[in-house]
Amino acid sequence: MVSRAMSKVNSSSYNPAQTLSDRLNHNCFCVTLDRRSLCGALEQEAGDPEFCETFIRPKAHLFSNVPVFISASEVAKMEGVVASIETTARLAAYKAAVLSWAPKISWEDHGPIGALMGYDFHLGEDGPRLIEINTNAGGAFLNALLARAQRACCAEMDMPLNPHAFEDVAFRMFQDEWMRQRGTGAARRIAIVDDRPGE
Repeated sequence: MVSRAMSKVNSSSYNPAQTLSDRLNHNCFCVTLDRRSLCGALEQEAGDPEFCETFIRPKAHLFSNVPVFISASEVAKMEGVVASIETTARLAAYKAAVLSWAPKISWEDHGPIGALMGYDFHLGEDGPRLIEINTNAGGAFLNALLARAQRACCAEMDMPLNPHAFEDVAFRMFQDEWMRQRGTGAARRIAIVDDRPGE
């Protein structure tokens, strides 16, 4: 796929030392976000025809009009950081240190490891840098809708994408958490609750 995409890059901007993601970030400046499609999807999910006008238009910065492309090596670096953190979190010494100041309710292990953990990275010249770890179910589902509202507007973007894969992965994640805590059965309905949903 890389060689096929490379053949479509404008020869005046071609640099063999650049990765495909670098070339896309430097040469693909068209708007890929179909905001009308995104609003339609959000309103359908929320069951509210005014959802976009009320919550999204005042916060237009939530969704970028253009994508940022990342290379396989950048993804591998981020995955390495995540694996290191999750390995450290399982160490007995780390657990003892954390539990020494954690509230008593956290002393008992109920099984689940945390669905939809978010590892937020900033990308820069010197590679990805971890800035935050959190759980962000709302953001994950917004990104799933965002993926569906993308248009391929550069020839190099002509690559396969399955925007519906997220729902399957998310459901399996919740099912795995259910099994860790309950051991049997299946989750039939999932509710994600927020203390301040309006925000």
